[in-house]
Amino acid sequence: MQEIVDCTLAGADTCDLGGEPHDGYLTVGNTLNYMLNTEIQYPYVSGDTGSITPCQPAAGGLGFAVSGCK
Repeated sequence: MQEIVDCTLAGADTCDLGGEPHDGYLTVGNTLNYMLNTEIQYPYVSGDTGSITPCQPAAGGLGFAVSGCK
């Protein structure tokens, strides 16, 4: 999800620094009040561009919760 890539550690979450998917959800959850955009609201582009984009979530995201990870 592009929003996780762009918004976790200000885009600095890489395999060398962080890189754990659950860290991204927790970081974005804590900074964006547990609201995430849908793929239509925040489309994935890094696969095409090879780079991250500025963290710019749209209004009207969906609420989520993290109850644990394995």
